[in-house]
Amino acid sequence: MKKTLIIIFAALLIITPLAVKAALTESQIQSVLSLLQAFGVDSATRANTESALRGQSFSGTPSPSATTIPSGFRFNNDMSPGSRITDVTYMKIILAQEGCFNSSDRSNYFDSATTEAVKCFKMKYRNEISSNAGYAIGITELVAGGTREKLNQLLSGGTGCAESNWLYSLYPATCPTTGYQTKNWTKTGSCTGGVSHPYSELVSCDASASAFICTESHWFYSVTPAGCPSSGQQTKTWTKIGTCDGGVSHPATEIVSCSGSLDPANACTDSSWSYSLYPTTCPSSGQQTKTWTKIGNCTGGVDHSASETILCSTGSNNSCTNVDWSYILSPASCPSSGQQTKAWTKIGSCDGGVSHSAYEITSCNSYVPACTSFTYSGWSSCSSSGVQTRTVSGSLPSGCQGGNPLLSQSCLRFTVISPNGGEMWQAGSNQAIIWSATAASQAPYMGIYLCKKSQSSSCSTIASSTPNDGSYIWTIPTTTLNSADYIIHVGQTIGAFDESNAAFSIANGASSLSVVSPNGGEVWPVGSAQNITWNKGSITDNYVNIELWVGNAFFQHIALNAPNNGSYAWTLPSYLLVRNDYKIRITAYMNSIYDSSDSNFTISSATCASFTYSDWGTCSSSGIQTRMVQSNIPSGCQGGNVLPVTSRSCPITVTYPNGGEALEKNTIVGKTYTITWSKNGSTASTVRIELYRKGVAPDYYYHPYSTVAHIIAYNAPNSGSYAWTIPTGSFFNGYYYTPLSYSDDYYIKIADSNGESDFSNNDFSINTVTTGPPLPAPLAVNHPSQGEVVGRGTDTIRWNILPQTTSNVKIELFSGDTLYRTLSALTPNDGLFEWTPTGTAFNGNNYKIRVSDVDNPTIYSYSGVFTVSLAAITVVSPNGGEIWQKWSKVSINWMVFGSVNSVKIELYKGTDWVDTIASSLSASAGTYIWTVPSYLMDASNYKVRISDISMMDEIKDYSDGNISIH
Repeated sequence: MKKTLIIIFAALLIITPLAVKAALTESQIQSVLSLLQAFGVDSATRANTESALRGQSFSGTPSPSATTIPSGFRFNNDMSPGSRITDVTYMKIILAQEGCFNSSDRSNYFDSATTEAVKCFKMKYRNEISSNAGYAIGITELVAGGTREKLNQLLSGGTGCAESNWLYSLYPATCPTTGYQTKNWTKTGSCTGGVSHPYSELVSCDASASAFICTESHWFYSVTPAGCPSSGQQTKTWTKIGTCDGGVSHPATEIVSCSGSLDPANACTDSSWSYSLYPTTCPSSGQQTKTWTKIGNCTGGVDHSASETILCSTGSNNSCTNVDWSYILSPASCPSSGQQTKAWTKIGSCDGGVSHSAYEITSCNSYVPACTSFTYSGWSSCSSSGVQTRTVSGSLPSGCQGGNPLLSQSCLRFTVISPNGGEMWQAGSNQAIIWSATAASQAPYMGIYLCKKSQSSSCSTIASSTPNDGSYIWTIPTTTLNSADYIIHVGQTIGAFDESNAAFSIANGASSLSVVSPNGGEVWPVGSAQNITWNKGSITDNYVNIELWVGNAFFQHIALNAPNNGSYAWTLPSYLLVRNDYKIRITAYMNSIYDSSDSNFTISSATCASFTYSDWGTCSSSGIQTRMVQSNIPSGCQGGNVLPVTSRSCPITVTYPNGGEALEKNTIVGKTYTITWSKNGSTASTVRIELYRKGVAPDYYYHPYSTVAHIIAYNAPNSGSYAWTIPTGSFFNGYYYTPLSYSDDYYIKIADSNGESDFSNNDFSINTVTTGPPLPAPLAVNHPSQGEVVGRGTDTIRWNILPQTTSNVKIELFSGDTLYRTLSALTPNDGLFEWTPTGTAFNGNNYKIRVSDVDNPTIYSYSGVFTVSLAAITVVSPNGGEIWQKWSKVSINWMVFGSVNSVKIELYKGTDWVDTIASSLSASAGTYIWTVPSYLMDASNYKVRISDISMMDEIKDYSDGNISIH
């Protein structure tokens, strides 16, 4: 036998080069390898021979065998016949564990025996491998993604679970005359603990073929002997019972290899059953012949064939179709747990398209590498928002996910805002060139150029290097030529830039805009309707501003953004004074071109349109107030349709004490009364309550209103009532009060913070009911008063100068009832003392001032409880000396100290308010960009005021010096 083997092997070595050149078929290669196996040639020799037959190089024997798979190993490489990698060795170990590889060979060479083992493995896990691959796989020798994933699942331990196929039964078993049967599906998922997923649907059948209804069994087999003998071979007897052909059994016998004391010479593989149908399509009889074939190479390649009759469907009752089961995985990619939920769906058209769904857990390969590098498309052009983007065109490693690709970045982009087309500017005027720039830090300085739109290369420099801050004030040279073809170019000489979208005009010479009426000498009565007219000439602006001037000074706007159509209807307001020095000015909206009346015109008196009045009188018992007409408006008017309003319902009415009451003052213990009033139309939040005596000066202290005897409350809530304890003259509730003399001519005044007020209708009396030892007259502190807020900076403490006191007083600051600080141990008793509450030590809301006589400390008085707020505002710029051009963008800057939330910015001319620049801004912003309006009067005594919105009179600041606007 050895001699024969040597001769055969020598022959193989001789024919091998010829075989390579002749390109043997796969069948021929397998025949040679089977012959070598039959003679017991070792695996290394078979592998080298197979390599030679396939035209592959080989060197020596395969790598040493292995019995275990290292921890953490994964199948990441595809494999096929002829592969020589470590993955082959570890795959053989798993194939043997799965009963598909009977050889003890664990080399790294992929030979023919490995091919058959791979096919066995794919048959065993066909459904799962197809699911992993995403398509129905063929039973080939290639080990690719789907098969590798199944190998890795088996490596991962607990996640490698098996999955059953869908099974079904029909009810009734034979097709009824309706042509429909119920198909009951069952699928048992081992990954979900073996739970069965049952679903039913209607399917069509062939009622005409009911006589041929038959079932088809599977192939079954038995082996002899039952245990694997030392020869390593058993006899496998196959049986298939076909009911459609009378229940005939189709037996077939073959020899197969088994695992025991296996003689390598007896190693053989077992093929699968295959079949063909005749005829290939279902005939009208509803039956086909199914011919089975199985080739067992252990019995010399004998073909075991068997035929049977089976039922098929071709009847006319098959009016609906039946779809296959489909599924989706969740999550779509395999998680680190190595398991996914598989959601099955089957739509049965025979039962109205009802969806049958089932869920189970399946194993998967969770390894997906993270992307570490990317390739990109080119950057896009810079967008209007200053961003450019790109897309990912590739990533590494292959099949990776995630990572952090750089897909966007900031870019430099200029946009001209003004002039942007259609403007008309006058040579010699000041104009604002305005633009915006994204990523401005990339170009801190840039250039501005005046160009011709029709000649892009014809440009002159306005500014070669100016800060990229968004605006530039340009004084147009008087030498600039007339043209309607100008554009502005801003940006870099090489790089990013932008130009006006359309051409604008520069006019050199007298403006063609001219006022027609009123142009001098006209007399227009107040209240009359008049037409202001003008010639617009070559001005292309769509709108104009119309202003009224008095004595060569701006007075008011008549119209802003009026259509530039040459005429505007104006009704003269009734408040205009009768004068003979009025003029009209008309200005083109987008330019500084304007014209005024050549001479003055007159506004004359008209019928009365309004009146001035005296203050409202005391509210009568019937709830009515009256007032007197003091003058008519306009001055000198007569008659008219507007009637004066001389009476109204009282917005606030004193109800107690309202006249005739007798109140008592206890000289030892103060007695309390409730002052009441009706709010009616009063919407104010606080009121001031005062006690008056008719025609009598106050008892002990000066007050600008000679008849006020006592301030009862400075800022009482406007609730309709106030509890008043009549002062006794003694120390009462932490304060000394001015003692009140007995009198029967007292009355109450209540005034809200909006200026509405009312008095008691008649006198009431205050009587003394007990007496006590005389008390020294206290010093009455007038400021700070109850509830007042003292701001940062200098404040003046005020008190009454009393005849009983000496020439000097002591002033102390209390927090609650505790002495906090002595402000002055000795200061003249002149009724005034200035102090500056600075530093955080003074910040609080429970302060009061005590003023006491230095020589007689028993004479003293406290102020009301007040608050010290150290919040402050400082105007940084403009702070004096600035010159602002109309239409220019200017920066207003400030600093805040303490608790200031919102600020208001206003413009003053001298001491007169002119305009609100910003009604409400966040105090922390610290800056505001303002476009100076063109309608402001040229002057050099403007100032900016910035104030706290919640405390406008206490917390505010002005520019230190004047600024000019031209």
